[in-house]
Amino acid sequence: MKARPRLTLIGLLLVGMTATSFAQVRDRRRQPPPPPARPQPPPPPAYPTSAPPEAKAERPGVRRGHVYVEGRWDWQNGNWVWIAGRWEVERPGKRWQRGKWEKQNDRYVWIADTWIDLPPYPTEPPPPPRADRRGGPRGGHVWIEGRWDWQNGNWAWVPGHWEREKAGKRWQAGRWERKGDRYEWIADVWIDVPSYPIAEPPPARAERRPGPRRGFVWIDGRWDWQHGGWVWVTGRWEKERPGKRWQAGRWLKKGDRFEWEADVWLDFAVHPTEAPPPPRADRPGKGRGKNWVWIEGRWDWQHGTWVWLEGRWEKEKKGKRWRAGRWEKRQDRYEYIADAWEDAPEYPTAPPPSPQGEPAQQPRAGYLWVTGHYEWQNGQYVWIPGHWERQKAGMRWVDGRWERQGDRYVWIPGAWQR
Repeated sequence: MKARPRLTLIGLLLVGMTATSFAQVRDRRRQPPPPPARPQPPPPPAYPTSAPPEAKAERPGVRRGHVYVEGRWDWQNGNWVWIAGRWEVERPGKRWQRGKWEKQNDRYVWIADTWIDLPPYPTEPPPPPRADRRGGPRGGHVWIEGRWDWQNGNWAWVPGHWEREKAGKRWQAGRWERKGDRYEWIADVWIDVPSYPIAEPPPARAERRPGPRRGFVWIDGRWDWQHGGWVWVTGRWEKERPGKRWQAGRWLKKGDRFEWEADVWLDFAVHPTEAPPPPRADRPGKGRGKNWVWIEGRWDWQHGTWVWLEGRWEKEKKGKRWRAGRWEKRQDRYEYIADAWEDAPEYPTAPPPSPQGEPAQQPRAGYLWVTGHYEWQNGQYVWIPGHWERQKAGMRWVDGRWERQGDRYVWIPGAWQR
């Protein structure tokens, strides 16, 4: 009996591997090919290359013992992301220094915010003072102007306030003064005040004087000495007093001080004993047209002082002329001879004044220039300006003239003659 060949372990393994290989080849041929790989997006930039957007507005309010850290833009995953503000508890002797985005070469880099030590004193002068609203005056009080104070390493504005006055004292405002490399505060304080000024007052302020007020006298403003300093007292109205005039006070130097000689009502002279001042330059307003006369301004004596009366227009009166008034000395006084309308003579008894100069005229074809002349109107000579006359063929112009006839002067009008 023949013995059967035995399959060795190695043979069995080879047979199994061969069968498996054939099976794998057959499976691959049956499946479709895999799709091509998709391109992967580039990773977001690790840092920004452009400045962050404008910061958002926040309204944190006030929180005692805390510091508000304002919100900011942060760079996250290639985009700007807003981080809202927050409160930080204050730290003694420290000040919060806000971070910032800073450009460095081609990128923006975040400089982190942090707590820094506070300088105990300022090294730069304070900002300009702010405008303070004090309101109207407050009796018995002194207004203390606002000022800058150094707090927690920053300039902080302290608003003004009222302080109650102290008898015999005046407020001396403090100030920041440079000492070496720092600015130190010279504290404000109440100091004793002198009872009298030793220097003359400042120049008077320009005040807009109001118009006349019947039955009242305007008292100009002046400087007064109060609590060791000059204080301006604004002008005011005083009711008139019959037979009195106001004499303004003044500061007079007496020894080493200035003393106030008070203003007072004085009896005034009914008539002036000195001549009036020189007349002021009076410029008439726009002409009122024909039949009006300009009355020059003049000085008048009122309540013991000279008062200027402005010029004015008066409507003419038929057959009348205006006679200007004048001040005339009589014994120890000056009396006013009043102006008035008076009957005008029908003709002049004196020759006219010298002709007024007129500018030269350029020739005008077909016309003749007739120079101006004086005419007699309402009892006085009035200048009539020159004019153009149209030329007449075969005729010549004869100028008018004033001619004496008996006790009068008569005007012979100009005319064309052959």
